Amino acid sequence: MRLETHVEGCVNGTSFCGIGFGDWDAVARRSDARIVFDRFPDTFAPTLCRSWHCKHHPPRPEYSPLAGVKSWEVRGTIHYAGAAEGAIETSGVSRVVGDAEVGFARFHGAYSGPTRLDRVLRHRETIWPAASGFEVRGRREAIVEGERVISIWEERIAILDGTIRPDLAPFAIDYEWRAWSWEGLVYQKSLSVAGRKVSPVSVDRAAAADVPALERLFEEAVVRRYPPGRGPADWKPDFARWIASADYAVFAARSAGKLVGFALAKAERAESQDFLAPPFGELVYLAIEEPAELTGAGTALYEAVLDWCKKEGLPQLRATAHGWDAGLVRFLERRGHRRSVVVSDLLAVS
Repeated sequence: MRLETHVEGCVNGTSFCGIGFGDWDAVARRSDARIVFDRFPDTFAPTLCRSWHCKHHPPRPEYSPLAGVKSWEVRGTIHYAGAAEGAIETSGVSRVVGDAEVGFARFHGAYSGPTRLDRVLRHRETIWPAASGFEVRGRREAIVEGERVISIWEERIAILDGTIRPDLAPFAIDYEWRAWSWEGLVYQKSLSVAGRKVSPVSVDRAAAADVPALERLFEEAVVRRYPPGRGPADWKPDFARWIASADYAVFAARSAGKLVGFALAKAERAESQDFLAPPFGELVYLAIEEPAELTGAGTALYEAVLDWCKKEGLPQLRATAHGWDAGLVRFLERRGHRRSVVVSDLLAVS
């Protein structure tokens, strides 16, 4: 399939437009594109944005969300964290004309951070069927000028011309950045994609038999995610005590028979500084293994904690997150939490 892309926008106060051409090879599962701009902000780079193309590039035919669809609209927001900050609103319309896909994309917002991409650590999207379209969740972690930059985006695809396949299940796409360059006003990239269906996630109370798997996941999804020098190397979680205690609740997320995430909640019956304060629940940890991110496991665990708080008579749920843990901070903010205390990069959200 031939690709044609028209781009316009305004980032950090600089307006720009561009036009690009490329190809999608369904056999090799590879996308190649080249975009030429008239101007571009020197405080940003197209390599920092999400894919400039739409979602018509399934890794396997059975995953195609847009088979038979001739036109669709995309709207979303990209949030930046880690060594960068800012948000960019995105919108666009794509149409299939013969054997070509023509896209019109717009990007408006602000970005502050490094701009020269060194390498992409991981880049994944999950696509979920929804009413009259799809919901897309994406996350990319990259090293940019030696620092980690995290991009998180949420998009909504609305079908304008065509119908959605009734048998389509949620699926995930992993992108491999084979090559890229940003020289002058010319942006070139080559991506390969691999996909898999998203298995349903179930949540239950963790049992003593889950302790070894919980400890492994704690090491992989909590300790190792700390920036160098910030995470204690000798942390020893006490899952056996937490599971047995009436003041704690440990929930396990499972997919295809495997433990892929957990949440640890604690009941605070009285605050040490104010004994007149009402009791509350505290979300101590929420961790998902990397392959299961963006699959709904975090939402299922969070809802299980909320239900537990209601049953325990805890009218409020509080949480603690680190500023560099952009995924968790954004996850909590989307669910109505607000930042109440900031100590260094430690955020108390309630």
